[in-house]
Amino acid sequence: MIIDFHVHIGKTEKTRYYYTFSSYKKLMDENGISKAVVMPNISSEIKASKLNTKLLDDCDLPSWGFPFIVIDPNDDLTFKQMLYNHVCGVKFHPSVSRYSTDSSLMSKFWKRCEERKLSVLVHCGRDKLSNIQYLVTTAKMFNKVNFIGAHLGGNATDIIEKSLDILGKEKLDNLYLDISAGKLPRLIKLAVSKIGADKILFGSDVPYADLKISKICLELSEVSNFEMDMIFYDNAKKLLKIGN
Repeated sequence: MIIDFHVHIGKTEKTRYYYTFSSYKKLMDENGISKAVVMPNISSEIKASKLNTKLLDDCDLPSWGFPFIVIDPNDDLTFKQMLYNHVCGVKFHPSVSRYSTDSSLMSKFWKRCEERKLSVLVHCGRDKLSNIQYLVTTAKMFNKVNFIGAHLGGNATDIIEKSLDILGKEKLDNLYLDISAGKLPRLIKLAVSKIGADKILFGSDVPYADLKISKICLELSEVSNFEMDMIFYDNAKKLLKIGN
């Protein structure tokens, strides 16, 4: 059983190719994916709250989908949308919003996540605001909230390696990584050795990466079957509160 923890649904100006719920469900069935965390496609042209509304209206809560809405301090309606009962978590993109996770403007969002027990998926990349160190600081300040650093904490080989060095020293119970857009199996194996398989989640980042390649990267990473099961399903099951 596999849970894809990083799926974008809907149109965006950033790519011509996109998934609807029905087209992604077809991809799921073709690749043995049982459940998925779904979120809007981030846009620089459309407000996050509008993207969230579109996602939640179209979603109709399929049994396999767990909606994560986009939060943005520049769009206060996203803060109100966090109260919707069917929201399972939030996605934050520092380089789009132009705020780091430890900005004072973000504190009310993290407090609400704590109150509602919502997990937080954060884009990590080369942009300074998306550096893993800000997320480490935030995870320490809000240690009752589960944070997930996307793209193995860096989205580029050199940044990922530096991020894993930092996380290996910090050993934070509430900070996870997903392997979305991962291109090198050795980086997954390195992540397991640095922070443990119990802190890593499978994610594809479709449509920006290929689901089949994401699966193959994990399968080629030389982690044990037990560790692979944790990454493919068990860790996500715990964060999403999925029963047996």
